[in-house]
Amino acid sequence: MKRWKRMLAALSACVMLAGGAVQASGDMDQDVFDGWNEDNREAALASFEATDWEALADQLILDGKISKGIQTRDISQNVEALRPLVKETLKGCSSRTKAPSSQYAPLILAMIEVLSDGNPSATDPCGVTQYFLTSASISSPASSVRFLFNRLQVMEIAYNGAHQTPVSLKKKNDGLDVAVEAVMLRSDYAKSTEKYSKKDAQKYYETNKEAVFDPIGIVPMTDFAEQVGKHITAVETTTSASVTWNGKMTSAMQKVCDAARNGKSTRSAKAGYCAAWVSGVYQYALGYYPGHNAIDYWKLWSSSGSRDSKNIPPGAAVVGTGSGTQWGHVGIYVGNGQVAENIGGYRVISLERWISWQNSKPSRIAGEKGWIGWVWPCKKDLSRS
Repeated sequence: MKRWKRMLAALSACVMLAGGAVQASGDMDQDVFDGWNEDNREAALASFEATDWEALADQLILDGKISKGIQTRDISQNVEALRPLVKETLKGCSSRTKAPSSQYAPLILAMIEVLSDGNPSATDPCGVTQYFLTSASISSPASSVRFLFNRLQVMEIAYNGAHQTPVSLKKKNDGLDVAVEAVMLRSDYAKSTEKYSKKDAQKYYETNKEAVFDPIGIVPMTDFAEQVGKHITAVETTTSASVTWNGKMTSAMQKVCDAARNGKSTRSAKAGYCAAWVSGVYQYALGYYPGHNAIDYWKLWSSSGSRDSKNIPPGAAVVGTGSGTQWGHVGIYVGNGQVAENIGGYRVISLERWISWQNSKPSRIAGEKGWIGWVWPCKKDLSRS
């Protein structure tokens, strides 16, 4: 009974419905469990454990801020093709930290990108026998992924046990950098190092080279954390209930929203290249590249859209004045009051916040300030596709 009380209390405390938060207490009244017996408790538990709560959360329209955590960026098609394998393999792995094993998938993929230089081997995509254990018997790509996941968890636990601020998979922090580098340099490095730097990692390697690394024939990458960091980004998702879409969601709209929400673009998310990234999303999702800079989206295609920010079709491009440069700023409205954008790394934030940060800038562009409007790039109305 205590197990069930804890489970329901935790679930109630975590789930927020559109009408408000569900109130919960660890000391739930006994009559809450009236009518339960061993059979229906076990059936309910099976359903609880089989539910993909992470996927369910993505479908809820919540008020407030959701941290979606670490996501991949700029990984090769060869590594991207491994995503289903990595996710499926991690489902069968038991996490020894507070984070569920599924939450490690983006980080594992980013590490594979660096370990394989974007071209993973068929049997050992994580480079276990090259970088970690030359004598390891890796018989399948799944066993390679399991090795890397388990090794990363060992390093995370080692770091958390020695330092006050734990490793975070919700955002990039010092602990995450050190744990990633420790995958190369082993657990003593994680215990003795609070903040990563390439210089210090190289010094650690040189100090321990003869005693630790030479006997096993391994030359670790002392810039591993730095390189992996180039392929991950922390995505913060916020929601707003002030925007609605009254039309039908077409397949083309959905493809653009899915790509934008997950940072999928044929162009890198680099600072100063918001329009290129947005054009790359449309190219990734639908095969055409709108081009042009952000302010031109409005100048060229304003007749396809509107200045109304209250009824934006998902998949449309939203245009603003950005930080006040001559080029403006553009993102993609992905529904539920959210905008995906590139600001030197992609993120998903509320439309309200997207507008407000631009309104706070003093400069005007072509007489405009802050929010300008939404358009269909190239005047291709995806709501009619």
